[in-house]
Amino acid sequence: MSIKGAILPAIAIVGGLVVWMEVIVPQGQQKLLDDAYTKVVQDSEQQYEIAKRQGDKMAVCVQAMGVAAAHLQAKDEQGYRAWKSREAEDCASAGMPRVGQ
Repeated sequence: MSIKGAILPAIAIVGGLVVWMEVIVPQGQQKLLDDAYTKVVQDSEQQYEIAKRQGDKMAVCVQAMGVAAAHLQAKDEQGYRAWKSREAEDCASAGMPRVGQ
């Protein structure tokens, strides 16, 4: 095989690796990250429900804060707003004043 004959396959391989490293791998990493955020949100909501069933108002307030934080970390603005509202209700029920209110 001549040098010219070897250059084109080498360029194709390098090009393929660049596409793989710059496009495919980051997309896979983003999916893994999104899946992790989803799992954290689900776990936080399950913990909230457990606390709510136990009836400890302070624990419910704290767990609502955790769920809101999980939604914020996941960049889920709608979920964050909904849980901040629930947090305000639960914390008021527990006698916890809201900072800045």
